[in-house]
Amino acid sequence: MGHYRKSRKIVVVAGADTDRERREDFKRRWRVKHVYRDYRELLALERPDIVSLTAYAPQRHIMFKHCVEAGVKAIWLEKAIATSLRGARSMVRLAEKHGVTTVVNHPRRWSPKYIRARELIELGAIGVPEAIVSTFSGNLIHTGTHAFDMMRFLLGEVVAVRGTPDCDLELTHDSTGKHAVADLGASGSLRFANGAIGTINARAKDYFVFEFEILGSAGAIRIGNSTPLTLQKPAPAPYASHFEDLATLDHATAYPRRRRIRPGSAVSDLLSGLTRGVESANSINQGFKALEIALGFHESFRIGGEWVPLPLVGASVKIDSR
Repeated sequence: MGHYRKSRKIVVVAGADTDRERREDFKRRWRVKHVYRDYRELLALERPDIVSLTAYAPQRHIMFKHCVEAGVKAIWLEKAIATSLRGARSMVRLAEKHGVTTVVNHPRRWSPKYIRARELIELGAIGVPEAIVSTFSGNLIHTGTHAFDMMRFLLGEVVAVRGTPDCDLELTHDSTGKHAVADLGASGSLRFANGAIGTINARAKDYFVFEFEILGSAGAIRIGNSTPLTLQKPAPAPYASHFEDLATLDHATAYPRRRRIRPGSAVSDLLSGLTRGVESANSINQGFKALEIALGFHESFRIGGEWVPLPLVGASVKIDSR
């Protein structure tokens, strides 16, 4: 909401929530004239150009459908975009058919330090990328889609996954009342099209962590929520003179920026799509691929931890996620 308020080209006209207290709080906090209990009433009466969908994941695909059918031109989506392959595919098709601009909430794609990390990889600062290790706190769908999107952002397409859940698979009901599998943590591996291998440590923890280590033939990069971008290059080992270890290097001096980093935002991407037809680098297509990786792990669970090729074909699992 803060980004919408900062834009001179967007006016926030209404909000919807099933909870009365949240509706009234939204109305007071953002000085919005109209609030609704049913979002479908909002769509019919307000006819908005832009909608932000922040409901729980199991409802997003049907809400997305209603928004597109109501003529909404641009949609900001919380991640994960859906909880099943079928629901996600229907959303992608609808967006393409009706020319709807979409932006998914994977904010690290707009982060200067992650953009710089990818630039360093492209500049050859770590040589040939060989591996990426991601550590995050549980939930392959809710948190994992962020990690999988960043792994693709840094190293490219994922072609296969396999994994082991951190506990027995649990059949439950999602927020729509339908049968679903619980959104578990896991450990697992990913194969990238460029030959690199990925590893995830996504087991449940008593704390939150979200970190990456990218290893190459000539160096390494470390980055994360609580970790500044760090480039490490070979240097004489302090404990053994006959070989080299990795030591932190000032990447700004060693690898000057090729261009000034101009981080975008969800709002700027939505406006670019609306006014110039420019697809966001954070579009629903990117959200679909992040979700597909997460669902690929669940498919691997189903067949005993075997490798599952991507893109997925015929996966029917539905996940209970927030």
